[in-house]
Amino acid sequence: QAGLGGQERGVGGTGAALAGAPGWTPDRLAMELGWGIVLPGGAQVVPFGRWSREGAEGYRLNAGTRWTALAAPGEDQREGDPRRVQLTVDLFGEQASDGAQPVQRRIGLLGRIAFR
Repeated sequence: QAGLGGQERGVGGTGAALAGAPGWTPDRLAMELGWGIVLPGGAQVVPFGRWSREGAEGYRLNAGTRWTALAAPGEDQREGDPRRVQLTVDLFGEQASDGAQPVQRRIGLLGRIAFR
């Protein structure tokens, strides 16, 4: 597999080989835990919790609910066409700190549209 910067790297690549690569952030870690409930009509509701470490002292803690649905194909699409539009909306509360500033708390609403 070709690595960033034209270097070759495999599954066993080391952090030292990637240290100069754009976007390389060895001090970042994230976890998310959620449990999905499928509603009539195929929509899905997922309560979730997310924690991430950002830098030596920074962190972000989120708790919220994600709603996801696949939109039906349009009338102009052929029957059996696998293309769909996926709509996702997250509503969450967040607590964040970078270690230098006071803890910040906020409420967020995030929407995404994916064409599949």
